[in-house]
Amino acid sequence: MRRRDLLVDEIVLAAFYQRHLPEGIVSRNGLEAWLERAGPDEQKKLFLQRDDVLLTTDGDNLVEQFPDTLHVAGQSFALRYCFKPGDNKDGVTAIIPLGALGALPVYPFDWLVPGMLRDKCIDMIKALPKAQRKRLVPVPSVVDSLLPKLKIAVSQAENHSLAQALAEQIAIYYSLTINPIEWRDQCEAVLDDYCRMRFEIHDKNGVTLHSGRVLSELISQCRQQLDVSINEYASDAFRQESLTQWNFGLLKAKS
Repeated sequence: MRRRDLLVDEIVLAAFYQRHLPEGIVSRNGLEAWLERAGPDEQKKLFLQRDDVLLTTDGDNLVEQFPDTLHVAGQSFALRYCFKPGDNKDGVTAIIPLGALGALPVYPFDWLVPGMLRDKCIDMIKALPKAQRKRLVPVPSVVDSLLPKLKIAVSQAENHSLAQALAEQIAIYYSLTINPIEWRDQCEAVLDDYCRMRFEIHDKNGVTLHSGRVLSELISQCRQQLDVSINEYASDAFRQESLTQWNFGLLKAKS
């Protein structure tokens, strides 16, 4: 389900090397011996290019589906991708500077990135109780009908969860009521890590302070460090100590 048919298979890769390696090389030792004798031009023929491994040549669309950054609340956060099922870094990771953590909304990250959204929606519906799930079959077709109706940018800007947006559309088009809060909590508990955004909280030197999949928990873990960070970066022009009386000037009367 999670593989989006972006890459060629092993048979195609094997054929590539068969075309560019001399006959008779059937072992690692044989390959290493040939590489020592081969010139730079011959060695360069073994370097795979993007077009050799991608099934699609639409690079712009690929970038749109799996962007390098995610924009949330007027800020841009770097993304890292990892395809290692079972590994704690599997999926997509958002790099969050400590100083940006305090006022960060949680729900925009539910939406992951466009290239992973369809698979997540399918798994979310499959996680519903049977009584609800059986009214939304076949699941892939239901998701394909709902995705164009989701106002992704608006929902992210208004801090609406993916569960809320899906539940609203399911109520409209399938006359099925789903509690979005309960649904989201259930998905957080049962979905594969691949379907949940991973976060790394970095200090100003790029050192990872904390990481995990639940942003609210990371905010709590970083609370003390966040207070220190805000104090460090506060401008001297706005920091005043030992005040015993109002010294900020007169406030304009509200008309």
